[in-house]
This record gives sequence, C-alpha cells and structure tokens, in this order.
Amino acid sequence: MKPLSLPKISSKTQLVSKQTLQLSKVQLKPDGIVNEQIERPKSSLQRKTVVFSSTVRSPFDKPQQQQEAVIDEKLVCANQNYSSLFPFFEKYGYTISLTISPKFKYLFLADANLLLHGTYGSNQFVNHLKNNFSICKKSSLIKTLREPAETEIYFSPDSFEIRTGTSGLQDETEQFLKQYVIYKCAQIVFKYVNKITNDKESFLLALQQLKFEVQFRTVREYPIKQLAFPLPPLSLKDLVGIPNGYQAPDYKFENLTAMVKGNSKKLYKDVINKATKKLLKAEANTLLEEFERIFGKNVNTYQNGWICKPAGKSRGRGIYVASELKEILLQKVQPDENLPEEDKIDPQDVYIVQKYIERPLLIDNKKFDIRCWFLVTKTQPIQMWMWCAPYLRIASNDYSSDYNNTFAHLTNNSIQKYATNFKGNMMHLKQFCQIIDKTNQDQMEKQLLLKMATIGKTVIQCSEQFINLTNNTFELLGFDFLIDELLNIWLLEVNSTPTLEYSTDVVTELVNKAAEGWVEILLFSHTFNIQMKDPFWNNTDMCSQNFLLNVDTKGHQIHDWKLIYNGEQQYDKAIDLKLKAKGV
Repeated sequence: MKPLSLPKISSKTQLVSKQTLQLSKVQLKPDGIVNEQIERPKSSLQRKTVVFSSTVRSPFDKPQQQQEAVIDEKLVCANQNYSSLFPFFEKYGYTISLTISPKFKYLFLADANLLLHGTYGSNQFVNHLKNNFSICKKSSLIKTLREPAETEIYFSPDSFEIRTGTSGLQDETEQFLKQYVIYKCAQIVFKYVNKITNDKESFLLALQQLKFEVQFRTVREYPIKQLAFPLPPLSLKDLVGIPNGYQAPDYKFENLTAMVKGNSKKLYKDVINKATKKLLKAEANTLLEEFERIFGKNVNTYQNGWICKPAGKSRGRGIYVASELKEILLQKVQPDENLPEEDKIDPQDVYIVQKYIERPLLIDNKKFDIRCWFLVTKTQPIQMWMWCAPYLRIASNDYSSDYNNTFAHLTNNSIQKYATNFKGNMMHLKQFCQIIDKTNQDQMEKQLLLKMATIGKTVIQCSEQFINLTNNTFELLGFDFLIDELLNIWLLEVNSTPTLEYSTDVVTELVNKAAEGWVEILLFSHTFNIQMKDPFWNNTDMCSQNFLLNVDTKGHQIHDWKLIYNGEQQYDKAIDLKLKAKGV
C-alpha cells in the first residue's frame, strides 16, 4: 500500500520582510494567526519578530526551496493555548514569544492548517504531525482504521460518513442504511418477543431479515474451504446406498404429535397455531442470542441508537443522539435550549454517524467517558508516550433512554458546563478504580491502562502510512474512551490539540504535571535510556512486542508519562528468555 501524500505544488507565499512587526500589530488568537490591530497590555514577552503574511496558501502549492534558517536555540513561539508549558520552558532558559518568528526552535499552534510543513529548518520543531487529519478528523479516522486488512479493529463502534440533509452524495449513506436495518430488525423482533408490541406482520418480516443476516455473518465467521473443482450434482448411483423408504425426521411434526397426545379434544388447528407461535418465539430468541454474540450485547439495548458528530468540529459542538432515520438523516431533533448557538446542529456539516454504545458502565447512574493524552515525539520512526493518569468526564444528568436529554448522553466538559447542576463532574481514574473494585484497584487500573495503551499503539501504527515521517514534528493527542458494562473499552475519537485549560481542580492538577513532563520529554528524550522491562506494567510478553517500555530519564521529571511504542527499539529475544527463566 502506497503512503498517502499530497500532490506537488507551487506557491508565491512571501514572508513579511519590511523591518520587524511589533507584538501590538500582529497577534495570535487562540485559534490561529491573524494580521490585524489588537490592543494588548505590554508584557515582558513582547519582542521584535517576523511573521507570516495573511496570504492564503493552497495546500496544493509547492513550498519554495529555502536555505537553512539561522535559528534561536532558546526561542519558543506559541499562543496562549499552551501557556501551561511556558514556565517549564523558562526553567531551562527558553524565551517565550506570542508571535511567530522564523528563528523559532519550537512552534506551538492550535490550528494545524496554519503550519507550512516543508518550509522549516531541520532543527526547528512544530507541534502537529503532517497529515494528522488521518486520525484527528473523524471521517479520516474511520478510513485509517479500515485500511490495514490484517488488523482486526475490535475497539471502534460501526461508523459511517454521511451528508445529512443531502444524503447519498458520494458518502456512506447506503452502507449506513444496511447496518441500520439490521439493528432495526433486531429491535422489532425483541419488542414482539417481549410483548412490547403486537405487530405480527412486522415481526415476521424482521425475523426473516434478521435470520438472513445472522446466517450470512456466521458463514463469513466460519468460512468453508474452497475446493479446487465444483461438486457435481447427485446422480442415481449416489442414491443406491440410501435405504428404501428412508425419510428425514420431521422435528416440527414430532413436537406437534407430542402436544396432541392425551389432548384430543383440542382442535388440531389450535394446536398448530400454538405450536407455531412457540416455535417462532424459540427461533426468535435463538436469533437474538446470535445477534448479540455477533454485534455485541454490550452495544445494544434494542433502542437502535446512533450518535451523530460533525466531521470537522470538536468540543461536542453539533453532536446529537437519535434512533429514527428522519432524526439521523434530516436532523429532525429538538436542540437543547441551554446550549449556545455554536453548539447546535448545522445542516451544512458532514456528519459521522456512529453506533451508540447503549450499555455504558455507569457511576452513580451517570454516564462517563475517559480522556487520555498520548504524545508522539518522533515520527521517523514513531515514538509514542501515554499519560497514565487519565481522568473521567461525568454527565450531569442520570442516564436514560431519552436521547434528547443532552446532559445525560454527551459528557464533553464544553457541553456539561451549561447544565444547571454542573459541579465540575470529573474524577481521577484511580478514584474510579477504587469505587469499582476496592480490593484489587491497582490491578484493575493497570488492566484499563493496558487496554487503552494497546488501542493507542494500534491507531498510530495504522496511521504510519499516512503521516509524513519527518523528525521535526511532534503532537499531543487526546483519546476519548468509553467503558461498557462488561468493562470493554471503546475508542470514540482522537482529538488534535486537546485543551490544557485549568477548567476544574482535577484537570488543573493533571495539566501542571503533564505539561512539565511534556517539556522534559521534548528537550531531553534523546538522552533517555530505553529498556525493554518495565516494572510498572510487569508484562514481559507485551515488552517483547516493542510495547510498554521502561525509561531511565537520567533524573528528568516526566511524572506519569510512559513510553508505550518505540519503533526503532530492537527487542533482544535472548534477554527475554533469560527474564522468563528467572521467573521475571
């Protein structure tokens, strides 16, 4: 498979070279760079600099060949989104600039689209991977995870890219409808069997369709080996060995006979109807059991819920949960009055429709998800770190089947803060494990972290063919996970530039430690001594797969950052055998 690359292009984009521009003239907004007059109070961070012009640059323009720039080895250019990093850079003598200078050593921008990859020097480092959209854009993440045929992606719910309002235009509406029908049939069968509805005609149609889908997927699950030649039809010679008068047993007839015996006063027609109804119910229950095995009991409560997310937005904006087609495809849902206008549905958006996990694990009857940070510090080969002290984001309202209850189903902090009963709604993973399993909380915490680390490693490996491998890029990623009733972990999405704001007491404590560790890793990871055995994980088998590595930081404080993937690390099987021989 050839790696994804952008076409070659040319550009006349120029740098502003008329003297230097003052901080008061050109400023970074939280979401990027603008060339407009903004009045700001004078600061010790004010400095002369050269900034990029506002000329729009096409992604298909070819960057001009430039000579290696003379850089300031102690200059960090960043906007206020990354203010939590500033004191830790300053600790090592770095100067922070809120404007962009071509002499930067490290550049932090919230918007990856503003970076001009290919125009920077080999000793300059920028905070977004080239082509990071392959995992950070919801629609691209779906394709990235589907690409490697040999990789079984078991941790991501069924997802489809559709254009709501104008469905069917070069999207995946048709594929979504096929999947939707399967869940809808299961819902109809379930409701009829459990006497929630009595629409027999719909039940029989749904039962037949569900039977076909279950049988089809079972055949795919256990494929029959293909023969080198087709089998010929049976001939008379083949039938010679069959005894005369042989008749295959009719189990349905035998069951009916047993019911009639000793009860001859009942009309045969009544017996037939009663037996048929029992047989249908038995068949329906069997199919539902198989359906749950194939599609996941933990996913489905037969509500046929789907969560719809704008492909290009973050922080919960425009997200809604629905079960009816008109609600999903035509956005016929009632927006929550408490939400600001920017968080409401936009009919122009391309949406990702994802199967809703209907059986989430609950805390005090409330839904939650887990935000975990991952840090990619090298891309040639890829080196990935995981923050092993993630936090939970908890809904304000009790979980319910009412999908219009936004504050019961969407756990994003940017959404929950508008709930009338919002109280921070966050918790450390360690606290959560204490609640779930007081006697074995440490082991449970490591098991959950191990599952999240495995998913993070798999995602970054799937994306290696798309991400441009250059060593002057790095990126902090926010992975959102959900735990179901059976303690399975599901990946919901991957976020570029996850917020490092001091929004709650829980996050404030974590941000300070994570930011310090991030800076230490950026500046000094090339001096670390990487080992294959890590006492934190205590899992030699995982270490043998280039995974969960111990790091001697030579005294640098990286807190809860753990190296989970180092592409260049060569594993010595002889060392592993010695460790196993010693019982390690």
